[in-house]
Amino acid sequence: MILMGLDTYAVVLKDNGDFSIEEAKRIFMRDRLSRHILLVGGIFSGNGYDGSFRGKCYNDLIETVTGYSLYNHLIDPEEVKEIYLKLVEFRKKVKDEKSFERWQKKNKFSYIMSLKEFDRLILFFKICVKHNLALHGWW
Repeated sequence: MILMGLDTYAVVLKDNGDFSIEEAKRIFMRDRLSRHILLVGGIFSGNGYDGSFRGKCYNDLIETVTGYSLYNHLIDPEEVKEIYLKLVEFRKKVKDEKSFERWQKKNKFSYIMSLKEFDRLILFFKICVKHNLALHGWW
């Protein structure tokens, strides 16, 4: 199955059910941890440090490890926290760069990332959890 492109945005949920990408972007830009994030960006999304990234590149790994797909209009803060915790738990099991790369290739991921990039992805989710942010998928 060929999946369409996907940009993933951290969002602040509003009481009326709406969400704000801009508010989440401001939160990310103020959080000192975001300076350490560099992920793949899309045509409209940033490179992670601003609260958005090219979700298509990371969905295979996230779906395999956590059971959640980034191809969702909205992922609520509790689910974002579950994703984060599962990624952290998986990271503890990863021995080294070579075995991580082999595992990704064995699973036929469309994008192969380094351990450093995986750690940056986990950091993105850590910031989302810290500030109770949801995720919005746009494709």
